Amino acid sequence: MQSLKHHFLMAMPHLEDPNFAGSLIYLCDHDNNGCMGVITNRPLEITLEALFDQLELGGETSPHRNAPVYYGGPMHKDRGFILHVGDSQQWDSSIQVEDGIALTTSLDILQAFAAGEGPEHF
Repeated sequence: MQSLKHHFLMAMPHLEDPNFAGSLIYLCDHDNNGCMGVITNRPLEITLEALFDQLELGGETSPHRNAPVYYGGPMHKDRGFILHVGDSQQWDSSIQVEDGIALTTSLDILQAFAAGEGPEHF
C-alpha cells in the first residue's frame, strides 16, 4: 500500500455529506490501520481571541489573536488540532507529520500563542 500521508484529499463536487462536502483534507497519517486528517479550508466564525477568552489564557496583546479558528472535521470535536510548521518535540502532545510539519493537540501551544510566541505559521 502506498501511503497518502502528507498529501491532500479534495472532496468530489457531488459529495453531499455535510461533514466533508467542499472540503480539502490534509492527511497527517495513513497506513494499513487507517488514516487521520484535518480539514483545512473551513473557517469557523471565531478567532483565536475568542478561544483565548474561553480558556482564560489572556492573549489581549497576542499578534495571533485575530487568526481564524478552523473546523478540522467531525471527529474529536472536544479537542483542538493545530497543524503548524516546526518541531513536535517542544509541545506536550504533538506528532511530527513530515519534516517541518507537526500536529499538536496540547494546551501549551495555545498558551504560547496567547503569549505572542509559538510557531509563526499554523
